[in-house]
Amino acid sequence: MTKLYRKYKSLIDEEGFITATNKSLIFAIKHFRYLVEKKYLYRHNWYNSIIIKFNSKWYRYRHRADPYKIIFISAGDIQFVTGRGPYPGRYKWQDSGLIQGGDWDLNNIKVETIPVVKCLINRFKHNKMWEETEFYQNQLEIIQQGGVAWRGVQTKQDLVSLTEYYDEVYYNIRENGYMTKKELIQKGIENKTSPWSEYKEIAVDISRSGEFLFVDGRHRLAIAKSLGIERLPVRVVARHSQWQKIRDKVISNKRKNNKNNEIKEKYLNHPDIKSEI
Repeated sequence: MTKLYRKYKSLIDEEGFITATNKSLIFAIKHFRYLVEKKYLYRHNWYNSIIIKFNSKWYRYRHRADPYKIIFISAGDIQFVTGRGPYPGRYKWQDSGLIQGGDWDLNNIKVETIPVVKCLINRFKHNKMWEETEFYQNQLEIIQQGGVAWRGVQTKQDLVSLTEYYDEVYYNIRENGYMTKKELIQKGIENKTSPWSEYKEIAVDISRSGEFLFVDGRHRLAIAKSLGIERLPVRVVARHSQWQKIRDKVISNKRKNNKNNEIKEKYLNHPDIKSEI
């Protein structure tokens, strides 16, 4: 509660009382809905179907995508973090299939500035020791002060064990290739613990111009970037409404074999469209 209060107070200082209060109420409602859905409703297919229809504005767009479809892109295609909020990673199932307008896609925060992503890239791409990274030292300081650090660790030994785990993940991917969650489950490497286990890939949004924006899965993305993975499985959570209009037009024209000049090669080859035609 103290952390939320500090965030609320900071928001008041930055954007004023009315805006801060409105945003806080939206967050509170969304989080309450998330807790109820996670405990009681997500296991029901009928409820998920309603969410998807509502999010994707089924009455407005013709070629709405399957929100659980996995597409493949290059790790280098994800350069920026989505500006859609609040906490898009936490609510990625609640927002499945979302089509939304606004300026959320114009965020200029780079993925590689996220502290843990920067740490993992320094570790695996630039061959630094964990102890040499700023992120590791910050987590160690949190632990020494009695706090809860990265992934919930509370002791130095747990922190060391966590770094060893990510070392192992990195070497496994380097040696065996980047596998989808479905492949990992089929091979018995991971267990299916929920209806979404096979779809828990790196989550992205798509901007008005078709750029992929990071939503969730920072550890896997950092490792994929370190290894230069060119065929990376991702799940699209939300699309900008302007991109959806482009998507509708290109798919419709292609299926009608319409050689309209508006069909451009860059759109036909876009992974979000190419998989549909």
